[in-house]
Amino acid sequence: GELIGKRASILNATTEKTKEATAAAIIESLKESGAWKGDICNVKKDGTSFWSLVSISVFEHDKYGKVAVSVHADITDQKLKRQKLEASEQKYRFLFERSPVFAIVIDKDLKLRDINESSLETLGYREYEVIGRDVFDFLVPEDKKKVAETLNKAIAGEEPPGIEVNVYAKDKTIHAILFSQGRQFIFSESGETEGILFTGIDITERKRAERQQSSVTTGLRAVLEAADKLIACPDIDTVFKRAVEFARERFGLERCAIFVEENGAVRGIYGTDRYGRTTDERSLKFEKNEVWKRRLKMLDTRDPNWVVVREPQLEWDGKSSVQIGEGWIVVTPIQSAHRPIGVFVNDSAISGSSLDPMKQDTLAVFCSLIGSIIERKRAEQRLEVVNKRLLQTSRRFKQLSLRDSHTGLFNHRYLIEMIEAEFNRAKRYGFSLSYIMLDLDYFKSVNDVYGHQFGDLILKQFARHLKKIVRQYDILVRFGGEEFVIISPGIDRETALVLSQRILNSVYLKSFGNDEHNVKLKLSIAVSSFPEDNVSCGMDLVNIADKILNKAKEDGGGRVYCMEDTKKHQTDASEVTNGHNNIQFLQEKLEKLTKRANQSLIESIFAFAKTIKLKDNYTGEHVENTVYFASEIAKKLGLPESKIEQVRQAAQLHDLGKIGISDKILLKKTKLSKFEFEEIKKHPMIAADILRPIQFLQEIIPSILYHHERWDGKGYPFGLKGEDIPVGARIVAISDVYHALISDRPYRPAFSKAQAIKLIKAGSGTQFDSKIVEVFLSLS
Repeated sequence: GELIGKRASILNATTEKTKEATAAAIIESLKESGAWKGDICNVKKDGTSFWSLVSISVFEHDKYGKVAVSVHADITDQKLKRQKLEASEQKYRFLFERSPVFAIVIDKDLKLRDINESSLETLGYREYEVIGRDVFDFLVPEDKKKVAETLNKAIAGEEPPGIEVNVYAKDKTIHAILFSQGRQFIFSESGETEGILFTGIDITERKRAERQQSSVTTGLRAVLEAADKLIACPDIDTVFKRAVEFARERFGLERCAIFVEENGAVRGIYGTDRYGRTTDERSLKFEKNEVWKRRLKMLDTRDPNWVVVREPQLEWDGKSSVQIGEGWIVVTPIQSAHRPIGVFVNDSAISGSSLDPMKQDTLAVFCSLIGSIIERKRAEQRLEVVNKRLLQTSRRFKQLSLRDSHTGLFNHRYLIEMIEAEFNRAKRYGFSLSYIMLDLDYFKSVNDVYGHQFGDLILKQFARHLKKIVRQYDILVRFGGEEFVIISPGIDRETALVLSQRILNSVYLKSFGNDEHNVKLKLSIAVSSFPEDNVSCGMDLVNIADKILNKAKEDGGGRVYCMEDTKKHQTDASEVTNGHNNIQFLQEKLEKLTKRANQSLIESIFAFAKTIKLKDNYTGEHVENTVYFASEIAKKLGLPESKIEQVRQAAQLHDLGKIGISDKILLKKTKLSKFEFEEIKKHPMIAADILRPIQFLQEIIPSILYHHERWDGKGYPFGLKGEDIPVGARIVAISDVYHALISDRPYRPAFSKAQAIKLIKAGSGTQFDSKIVEVFLSLS
C-alpha cells in the first residue's frame, strides 16, 4: 500500500547517470520504441541499495489508457561479480601490456589471440601483423613438433613443462625464447576458455654468449692440441702440412692453404678439402680474381698490414669475411715478432655464408702459433748451421782463449790445464818438473809514475826478454798482473834455481822502456819442484811457489827462493813450546821490528833529502815551511790521520829529485834558460824513481810526482788536470808555490805576503784547486 499511487521516482532509481538523466533516457526510449531495458540501482526503504534488471513496456489499458509496465529482477550478485571481473580484466591487461617478459595468448585453434609490447619489440612486428596467425608460422622447423606436444598438453589441462623455443623475427633472425613451466587460462564473461597465456624470456644473447664461450674454449683447446703436434714436427715443411690439415679438420674449413715467402718467391702449401680432394691454387675459389692476385703479390711487402685489402665495392677489416662472387675468402696473417712471414688462406663455396667471428679469432691465434713455431724451426736451423761453424772453429778459438792478448803468452786458464797434465806425465815416467814463479817488485809505482800505457809496454818487453832466456819447450805463462810463470819439464830444483838466477841477473843488466823513459826492474822469483817438494798434484807446485814468493818479497825482493830458503828463516819447532803466548809474543816482536826497520829507512831517506840543503840552502828552508802549510791544509780539509801523515811526508820529500839536478842550475843567479828549465822539470820524476823500490812509501809517490801539475792541465810532467790530480799533490802544490813567492830567489826578491796571497787568488781555478785555495786563505 506504500507504493500504489506513487510516482516511479520514489524508487530513487539510478544508474551510472543521474536520476533525471535516467528518467529522460527511459521516456525517450519508450516514445521511440515503446520499450526500455537496463540496469538500475534501486534504494530500499532502509537506505540500502540493490541492482535490478528492469524491463519496461508500453501498452493500452482499458481503464487508464497508455500505461508502462516495468519488471524488476534483482541482479545485485551478478553485478558485483561483473564489476570484479572487469577490474580483474583491467589489471590483467595492464600487467600483460607493460610486462618486460615475452607474453602471448594462444587460443584453442593454436592461433595468436594476444601478444604484449615486449614480444612485438623482440620480433619486430606490429600487432595487426601477428594477431590471428598460426603460432607455427613463427617457429623454426626443428621446434614445431615439441611445441605442438606442449600446447596439446596445456589444452588438455595438463601442466606443461618449461620449454626453449627458437622463433623467427620479422627480419628472419632467430630468437631463443625460454617459456616458463605452467600456463594461465584466459576466460570469457560466460566462463568459457578463450585462450592460454604463456610467458617466457628472450635468452638469445645468453645463448650467443654461451656459444661464444664454448667456441673460444674449443678453439683454445684445439690450438693447444695443435701446439703439441706442430712443435714435434721435424722440419718446417711438415709444420706447414700438418697445420693446414689440422685447421681443416678441427675448424671445419672448406679449403685452406698456407703461403709463405722464401727467397723472394711465394710458395704454397695445400691441404685437402672435406671430400679428400687436394687443394691447390687452381681449386681455391677466386684465383682468377684480381683482388686475390694482388693478395699474393702483397707477400713481397714488409708492411705489417699487408693482408688488409680495401676495394671500392668491398669491406675488409682483416678479420670479417669478404663477399666476392659466390662465396667468401679470408686471409689471415702469419707473423712472428711483428714480422709477416706468410698468410693462412681459407675459402668457402657456400653462397652467402660467413665465417663465425669467434672462429676468426681462434684462427688468428692459430696463425700466431704457426708463426712462432716456424720462427722457432728456422732459428733451430740457423742454430744448427752456427753450431757446425762453431765446431769447425772451436779449436782455433780455444787456442786464442788460452793466450794473453797483451803479451802473447799463455794465460792462467792454460796454466790450470797444463800443470796437471805435465805433473801426471812427470810422475808416470819419473821425470823432474819445476815450476818457476816470477813477480816484478814495486811495479805499481811504474804505472803510477809513468802511466799504465808505459807499464803495459814494460810487460811486453819483459815477456819478450823471458822468451829469449827460457828453453824452447818450456811453457811461459802470464799468471796475472805483473806475475809470470815458467813450467819447465825435465829439470830438477838445482837446474831451475840456476835458470832463475840467470833470469834475475839479466833483468838487472837490462833497461826497459822507450826513448823518453827507461826503468830498471827488480824481480822476486820462487821455485817449486817435483819430486823434491813432495807434492801430490800439479796445483801443489803452484800453491807452494806462491808461498815461497810471498816470503821472498817479505825479505825485500830481488832474490830467488826455493823451499829450502824458507826453512832457513823459520824458527826451530823445539824453540816454540810455550803455546799461544809465545807465538803472540813473537808476532808482536816481529811487528815492532818491522816498524822499526821502516822508520829507520824513512829517517835515512829524509836525512838524504836534507842533503839537498848542502847544494841549495833555499831548498832546505823551503821544504820545512812547505811541510807546515801542507799539514795544516790537510787537517782543515778533514782528511784521515793516515792521509795527513802521507801529505806531510810528501811535502818533506817533494824536492827530493833535485839531487839529480846540476849545481849550476840550482845555484844560478840569473833567470833559467829554456833548456835549464826543462832540466828542473825532471825533478818530480827523479824523486819518484828514487822512492819507487821502497814499498811502504808507494802511497806518497803520486803527491810528489804530480805536485807541479796545474788545475787547468798546463802543468808538468804529464799535464794532468782537475780531479785527475791527487789531492795530496794539489795540497803540496799550493804550499810549495806560496813559500816560493815569499822567499828571496837568486833572480828576484821576495814578494810580500799580501802580494803572494793576491797571486794565489788569481790562480784559483786555473793553477790551483779553488776549494784548496779557500782553505789556504783561511789559514793565511
